[in-house]
Amino acid sequence: MIDIHSHIIYNVDDGSKSLKESLDILTDAESEGVTDIILTPHYINGSRYDAPVSILRERLETLKKRAQELGINVNLYLGNEAFIEYNLKELLEENKFTTLNGSRYLLFEFSMDNFYQGIYDLLFSFRNSGIVLIVAHPERYSFIQENPLLLNELLKHGALLQLDVGSFFGKYGKQAKRVANLIMKHKMASFIATDIHHSYDNFYEQLRIIYEKYLKTCSEQLLIENPRKVINNELIEKKEYSEIKKTLFKRFK
Repeated sequence: MIDIHSHIIYNVDDGSKSLKESLDILTDAESEGVTDIILTPHYINGSRYDAPVSILRERLETLKKRAQELGINVNLYLGNEAFIEYNLKELLEENKFTTLNGSRYLLFEFSMDNFYQGIYDLLFSFRNSGIVLIVAHPERYSFIQENPLLLNELLKHGALLQLDVGSFFGKYGKQAKRVANLIMKHKMASFIATDIHHSYDNFYEQLRIIYEKYLKTCSEQLLIENPRKVINNELIEKKEYSEIKKTLFKRFK
């Protein structure tokens, strides 16, 4: 399994607080069958979560070296989880943050409560530059929970969707779990990842459970094939999915 969303670089955001905690997370990941992890600290322009890429690379190399010394066999790569804003493209061009392993794929997050109205223009602008945007944990945003039809539009405009494994187990509430299962039902997801922040989370165990649950349908694609294409900067073909629809009773199916 390959994890494309994690907060394992220590002391740069709200994730791991120490090198030891990062190593503990990697040990757990390896024990559950994870072979590769992209480390994606938050990038929020003008906040305390804006560590320079040079610092991230230094800590990544330290983590790699120490993991190798301890015999932890997990391949590590650098990325960011960028917070959406109008000048995101310019910030990327200025190397304020990085795509996933320097590939064409950029992981980003919305505000938890507010839909960014300029997202479709931004998707178009990035697409013209050869960059594919991956929406981090769409099931957790309140505006998508209230109106899942927005997912249809995001996919039409070229976005890919990454679900958090904890959502399937109720970590983020009933609504996040409901929308995660709705996305899976409609075959809209391209990735499932951990978004792990701390060693006390059991997300890698949960990732293995999800892998085994969907083994006959889609887990190879969402947990190995597509993540591997991200790491190798290969094209992920547009997938077939069914649109979410609203019923007469204002429910979504």
